[in-house]
Amino acid sequence: MTKIVRVGTVRTHGRRAACIYVRIEYGPDTLNLGKPGPVLSITGTIGPLSSGNALGSSGQIGMCFAHRDLTQNDPRTYHPVTPDEIAFAPGWNADQWYTLLDIWARWHLNGMRAECQHQRALGWKYNDHHDPKTYQGEACPVCGYKIGSAWLYEPVPQGAVDFLSALPETDRKPAWV
Repeated sequence: MTKIVRVGTVRTHGRRAACIYVRIEYGPDTLNLGKPGPVLSITGTIGPLSSGNALGSSGQIGMCFAHRDLTQNDPRTYHPVTPDEIAFAPGWNADQWYTLLDIWARWHLNGMRAECQHQRALGWKYNDHHDPKTYQGEACPVCGYKIGSAWLYEPVPQGAVDFLSALPETDRKPAWV
């Protein structure tokens, strides 16, 4: 699946309205071949320009927005954009946006997990600069895997894939298309 969605518009730097586009790719991993299943990649652009630049951010723009789970908010963002600041495109609403952000935060690059499922359940994070307690090379108490020693694969739940597939296609073409 390769899908481009336009979530809506948001004011950039308090002035100009800019479209929020998200590109969703789910399929074989073309960078790290040999993964046992499909990999999810989600990127976005706020106000893409034909020059390749953008009025706002590009890439992992989820960090610019407030999440349903406030612990997912990026602490470096002074004012995360809330859903009431977005003029949603047709077919979009705040709950869909929050769900997309939830999936993005949890499943983006599911073929590049530094921790095993047990370490993740324990809340271990490998070299996460936002967390005061990080783990580097420590063995899992259940399976013995040393965190950060490989890129592990974790399948994306079918419900998340179905949600992404059902999102409305973009109603406007972004500048890069």
